[in-house]
Amino acid sequence: MPTNQSIPEQLNIFQYSSYQSIPPGKLAWITIKAKQQGKDPKMVHAGIKAKMSRKNYKPTSSAKTTRKRTTKKQQSIYEQLNLSDYKSYDSIPPAKRAWITIKAKREGKDPDKVHSQIAKKMGGSKKVGKKVSKKKVSKGVGKKKKKIKIDGCPSLIISTDKDIDNWSFKNGITRSLAFKKKGLAEFAVNVGPKCDNNCLYCFSGSMLFRHRSFKEFKRDPHAFGYAIVDPEISIKVAKDATRKRWDGARGLIELSTYSDAWCPSARKLDLGRKCLKAVLENDPKWTIRVLTKNHEVEKDFDIIKKYRKRVSVSLTVTSPVNKSKIMQVVEQNASPVKERIRVLKKAHRMGLRTYMMLCPLLPSIADGPKQIDWYIQLAEEVGAEEVFAEAVNSRGETFPLVFKEFAKKGYKNEAKAIKALMDDDIHSEYTLRLVKNVQKSMRKYSNIRKLRFLLYSNKLLSEHLKEIQKDDAGIKWL
Repeated sequence: MPTNQSIPEQLNIFQYSSYQSIPPGKLAWITIKAKQQGKDPKMVHAGIKAKMSRKNYKPTSSAKTTRKRTTKKQQSIYEQLNLSDYKSYDSIPPAKRAWITIKAKREGKDPDKVHSQIAKKMGGSKKVGKKVSKKKVSKGVGKKKKKIKIDGCPSLIISTDKDIDNWSFKNGITRSLAFKKKGLAEFAVNVGPKCDNNCLYCFSGSMLFRHRSFKEFKRDPHAFGYAIVDPEISIKVAKDATRKRWDGARGLIELSTYSDAWCPSARKLDLGRKCLKAVLENDPKWTIRVLTKNHEVEKDFDIIKKYRKRVSVSLTVTSPVNKSKIMQVVEQNASPVKERIRVLKKAHRMGLRTYMMLCPLLPSIADGPKQIDWYIQLAEEVGAEEVFAEAVNSRGETFPLVFKEFAKKGYKNEAKAIKALMDDDIHSEYTLRLVKNVQKSMRKYSNIRKLRFLLYSNKLLSEHLKEIQKDDAGIKWL
C-alpha cells in the first residue's frame, strides 16, 4: 500500500457499507497503523467512523457487508456457548461473558436480555469436571495472602481484601502523550490498571482492555466492584524519579491519569501518599498535578504544603451540591461532591495551588447555564489556576450503564437526557451548548485565559464546528 496515503485511503473504506461491517482483522490493522504513525488509535477509529456515518458517504456497489453465517453460526448464542462446559451462569469466565455481549450487539439484540436468558436457562444445574489450571500471578507485598475462588475462576493468589488483585508494573513513571496534548501533564503515575471508585461512566476499561493484568486475573476490564493495584508502585516511582533517562526531560506528572491514587483500595496501602513522597523527595525538577475524587487526599496535605510550589491539587467536581445524590448513583465509591468541595476550599485556605476539573458535565445534571455559573464561581472561590472542562464521552463500553442505573433508581428525566447522547447529532448539539455556556461564564466570573476546554473536532457536526471556530477562546483542540 502507498505509504503517503492516509489510513482511510489505505484501507479503502468505500469497500465497506459501514464502520460496523469492517472485519475485526482490519480494525486491528487500523490500530497498528495508527501507532506506527504516532497517532492516537482511538481518534483514528473515531474519525473513520464519523466519516462513514455521514449522510453523503457512498460505498461502492460492491461494498462488503456482514457475511451470512455458516450453519454453525446460525446457531443461537446460547447454543454456540456450549453450556455443558459450565456448571452455572456464574461460572462463565468474564472473557466469555464479554463474547456474549459482542455477539448480541452484532446480531442487533439487547445484551442484557441475552445474558438474562442464558442465566435463566442454565439455572445452576449444569455440571462439569474439574478443569482448573494453575495461574501465574505477580508477587504481592505488605499483605497476608490467601487463595480465594472468584466467580468460578481458578484460584488466584491475591490480597486478603478479596476485591483487590495485586499487580506489578514494569515502570513507575511513564510518558503520557495524550495528556501532554491536553495540556494536563507530560508524564503519568498510576497505582494500578483498575481503581474501585466505581464510576460507571469511566472509559479506562476501553483504553486498557488489552492490558495483560485483566487476562492474568480473568477479570472483565469493563466490570466494576474490584481493583487491580501495584503494592510496590512507589518503589518504582522513586527509582524512575532519579533515573538518568529522564535527565533534561523531567516535568509535570499527573497522579493519576486512569486510576485514582486515593480510591478505597489504594488508600488501604497508602499508595497516593507514598507516590507523592517518591517523586517530591527524590528530585526537585519534578512537579505534580494531583487529580482525585476522594476527600482523604487531605490527609496528605502536609506533604503537599511542604512542596506547595511543585504541586497543584484538584478534586473532580461532577455536579452541583443539589444534584450530588443523583451523581452518587454512578460514582459509588467516590467521595460525595460536598466533601470534595470542602477539601478544595481547605486546600486554598492552606495556600496550596489548585485547579478545577469539570468532567463529566452530564446533561440535565451539570450542563445548564446556572449550573456552569456555579462551577466557575466555585473555581474562583478555591483559587483555581486553570479550569479544565470536557463534554462527556458517550462512546465508552460502560456508558449505557449510566442511564440504565439512573432509570433504575427513578431518575427518569436524567436517564432520558443522558441516553440521548448516544445519538451523534444530539451529542454535537450538547457539546456546542456546553462550550458556549462555559465560555460565557468564564468571561463573566473569571478569566477566559484560564479555560482549557478539551474538544475533539471530529465528534462535531460541520455547522457546530464552524460555530465554535468563530469564537474558540479557551478551546484546546484535540
